[in-house]
Amino acid sequence: MSDLAQRAITAIIGASLVIAAMWIGGWLFAAVIALAAVLAQRELYLLAARGGATPMMALGLGLGAIASLWSILPWAFPALVVGGLIVVLAKGYAGKPAAR
Repeated sequence: MSDLAQRAITAIIGASLVIAAMWIGGWLFAAVIALAAVLAQRELYLLAARGGATPMMALGLGLGAIASLWSILPWAFPALVVGGLIVVLAKGYAGKPAAR
């Protein structure tokens, strides 16, 4: 199967799922949007890793899922703040010490 045909089939299936989720609404729609966001974020992390970066994939994907569900999760903002602090602290300790 050609690359174009594979992309077209994926787009048709994906669009059908998104339209069905929009029609049903609620948590299902939020879950579909969160899944799409996390899959896109994963692709970005894999591209960054191929370029030599070391992304915190597990933590980043978890925070990405929480961020995309922010509007329906009342505890999302505090979780994102704590997760962001963990990322900042972990990156600070993983690399060279900060210059003074």
